[in-house]
Amino acid sequence: SAAPREGKGSGEASPEEFAAWTEELLALEIQAEDEETTSLLKNCSHSELQARGIALLKLHVAEHGTALYGRACLVLERPGSGPLPAHRISNGDIVGLFDQTLRPLSKAVPLVSAVVQSVKPASISLAFDAEIPTEVLDG
Repeated sequence: SAAPREGKGSGEASPEEFAAWTEELLALEIQAEDEETTSLLKNCSHSELQARGIALLKLHVAEHGTALYGRACLVLERPGSGPLPAHRISNGDIVGLFDQTLRPLSKAVPLVSAVVQSVKPASISLAFDAEIPTEVLDG
């Protein structure tokens, strides 16, 4: 539905109705974002994805350590420690790390997923729930 139903004579939705309506809208938003991302992955080159701010290319491991609760943590940066290009990645985002040699990216499976811990002008810190594959640490 497009709006919460009104409560009995009060002119307002009950908290339960409002929560259900909000959950429905959030589910629709997530579905739309997933469809948009899938479309971009299928139709854009790696450089186009970076230009749109949804991919950071050719990063390497600058630091490897342990974060809260024993999670593995990596700091990624560009070779030469130059600034990252403009992007839309922010703290709390779930990101996938891919082998950039695979084309198209839409058919690739991430080597591993991580949560963005922090974003700085020249680096991005990631926390991992799973073990970090050697391809990520070596590449």
